[in-house]
Amino acid sequence: MEVSSFTRGGATLSELWGGARKALRKASASGTPFNVVVLQEDLPETTPALFLAALQNFVPEIRAHGAEPILFMAWAYDRLRAAASDGDIERAHATAAETHNVN
Repeated sequence: MEVSSFTRGGATLSELWGGARKALRKASASGTPFNVVVLQEDLPETTPALFLAALQNFVPEIRAHGAEPILFMAWAYDRLRAAASDGDIERAHATAAETHNVN
């Protein structure tokens, strides 16, 4: 198994989009495409609406390269719990999963 990552601490999916798109294309062109791409949004640092908007870019691109997108849900930060609770984050992921047919 080979594992790679494209991350930047505190970055939202929207901020990672350009580089992630290049990484998907590079992996496909090299003959070693990804099988699975795990997406973790930085909620509550961003909003559920921006999360869903980012997935409109990511999910089709991931699938176009033959990989399966997977959503990884992290819990609310103590310092930002007033902005978004665990329930808020769970609802955002449930909506995203249903909207984009993603696990």
